[in-house]
Amino acid sequence: MCFFPVGGKDLRQSKRPVRLSRASIPVVLKWKLVSAWSPQFMKRHQNSVLRLFSARLLNTALLLAVLSATRFSSAQEPKLSPEKQPQIEAAISKFMASTHVPGLSAAVVEDGRFEWAAGFAMADLENNVPATEHTLYRLASISKSLTATAAMQLFERGQLDLDAPVQKYCPSFPQKPWPITTRQVMAHLSGIRHYKSGSQELRKADRSWAELF
Repeated sequence: MCFFPVGGKDLRQSKRPVRLSRASIPVVLKWKLVSAWSPQFMKRHQNSVLRLFSARLLNTALLLAVLSATRFSSAQEPKLSPEKQPQIEAAISKFMASTHVPGLSAAVVEDGRFEWAAGFAMADLENNVPATEHTLYRLASISKSLTATAAMQLFERGQLDLDAPVQKYCPSFPQKPWPITTRQVMAHLSGIRHYKSGSQELRKADRSWAELF
């Protein structure tokens, strides 16, 4: 998913903090929703403590996103002005040519309103699958900023306590000798080493330095 300047504004160069509106969150998060709960993903990370917590934390956020997306998509039709679309398509073509990207999907959300979406070139070269506005992509670490945005929106609504123990939202998370809060997990300060499958490495993380060496 790529975002390009709209109306002469490049958000990447803005000195003001960018705040995603409630209407724009579902458009961005729909790829996260599908990929995070795909059978392949769950099979690969079924024993992941970090993913268990992240899934529980996102439960409420994604539910709100799905409900909002249903209303959002049905109530608003894409209305990108004729002069903007050629500029956006030209920027995409230039980007793809300079970076040798085989394919991508792009969307425009301006002032909280969905304006336009389209796919370009190929999503899968080996199987000759074209990219469309509905193509799913692995977001990897890009999902961190989206997850943090959704979590902070819940915090603003009083539905998420950043300093409460993670067990409040994920009772299955094991008790540790030290407290772990949602704020620490979001800031990568929780001490959770990785989300590798299997519990052996996670158990090692609870050992003392003397036991480890």
